[in-house]
Amino acid sequence: MKKVKKNKMGKGLMLLCISLVFAIALWGCGGVEDLSKEELEKLFESATQIDELSYHAVVSTGDEETAKFNIVMKQENARFEVDAEDETMTLILKDNYIYTLSPDEKSAFKMSMDLGDEIFEMPSIDELIDDVDWETVEYLGVEDYNGNDCYVIEQSHMGTNMKVWMEAETGFPLKVIGGEIMEMKVTDLEIGSVPDSAFDIPEDYEILDFTEMMGF
Repeated sequence: MKKVKKNKMGKGLMLLCISLVFAIALWGCGGVEDLSKEELEKLFESATQIDELSYHAVVSTGDEETAKFNIVMKQENARFEVDAEDETMTLILKDNYIYTLSPDEKSAFKMSMDLGDEIFEMPSIDELIDDVDWETVEYLGVEDYNGNDCYVIEQSHMGTNMKVWMEAETGFPLKVIGGEIMEMKVTDLEIGSVPDSAFDIPEDYEILDFTEMMGF
């Protein structure tokens, strides 16, 4: 499979949440053998080869704020449904455009992702892996989490201990606990079988093209 490529999207709360979601894990154990640190690193890196997947995620912060996500990705296209602070937002990244959907108004705000690298930046799993210092990682062993096989690692990052549950088969991070600041959990992870229709804009939606509106 192709390596996951960096996509781009609006920054702000959405960027922060999406960044966090890519640092997730949740799993279990069965007849899984222990791996060396080098083998764990290669397994973790194998997650960058996943270019078609879907999952649900819940992100909780120390102030008890919770955001829920439904995420679907296929190659360079992605769909993010976010429920946070009593608001629901749907973003679709498709054909180098980002669409912000408004169900109430039956409209989709369209903007090119080429308008500025500093304006749109969506982190990939590559960046999460780059942030892991494997020389300081401690391997805690194999655990059963939610009926899934998992390897558990821990690292001290910026004064906070980060504990990650890595799915044994794919290396995808499915749960992360960052001290008392953050906890993230992924459920219903499915690799492959993502239909192209997952990124369609509803036919009854009016598309408002920001590029045309601003005269670019």
